[in-house]
Amino acid sequence: QPKCLGGSKPAMPGIWDLRARSYDRLEASELRRGPAKARLFREISGKALFLAVGTGVDIRHFPRGSNIVAIDISAEMLRRASNRSQDYDGILRLIRTDAMALCFRDDAFDTVVTSCT
Repeated sequence: QPKCLGGSKPAMPGIWDLRARSYDRLEASELRRGPAKARLFREISGKALFLAVGTGVDIRHFPRGSNIVAIDISAEMLRRASNRSQDYDGILRLIRTDAMALCFRDDAFDTVVTSCT
């Protein structure tokens, strides 16, 4: 497992830790975004990096059997995503890191995706 945070401090984890409490109610609408996410995630192939996994509401749309590393800046978002990750039928690792300072080799992933807009 890479040491993603090392000595650097992510830019805004505190704000996202607070937003985690209400994120599912305010931002995670399946009615509006669910079908588009499912179409987008069908394009995932090989080893994938998923940016800003949040509370994990998108995990249900990940293609079965994929190898996905999902990152988020917020420890609280990842704690909530951890529960949802248990049901994923594939390899799914949750890692706390800042998408603006990634800790992976340049050639570590075949696909990079996010549903953040």
